[in-house]
Amino acid sequence: MFTKFDFGQFDGKPLSAADDGYMDWLANKEHKMGEDWRWNARREIERRAGAKRKEALDLLLPAIGRRRHCCRS
Repeated sequence: MFTKFDFGQFDGKPLSAADDGYMDWLANKEHKMGEDWRWNARREIERRAGAKRKEALDLLLPAIGRRRHCCRS
């Protein structure tokens, strides 16, 4: 499992430093970085998606809770 880049413009930086387009290229496009990098890029993309889902739920759940309390008879 890679946690930091060891090449290119993000050399020495964590995978989270790369933009979504770069991670998509690394995960899905033709390159010579190898399958280990492809797997790690996909893992980072999944991590980001999970974080976005959690953020959305954190925003929605309090609103749903308030709605339930205000509408009880």
